[in-house]
Amino acid sequence: MGKIWRDSETVCALADDERHLGHVVLTNGLWFAFDATHFNEKSNGYRLVGSFISLSTAKEALLSQNAEHRETARVAA
Repeated sequence: MGKIWRDSETVCALADDERHLGHVVLTNGLWFAFDATHFNEKSNGYRLVGSFISLSTAKEALLSQNAEHRETARVAA
């Protein structure tokens, strides 16, 4: 099936066949991208990928982050 975006006006969620991969949230005019496959440094929430002016850039950053971690996991295996 692959990765699928579920979009609303202020929240977009990315998932694959097995899990929630991340989300992008609009707050105060910026799109914040979060990697849901990793905790943040304090282990009390999702890892922040970054904040972006455009939704498309935020989505691209999250997809890129997700692909980077998948490749790292393959190399380590």
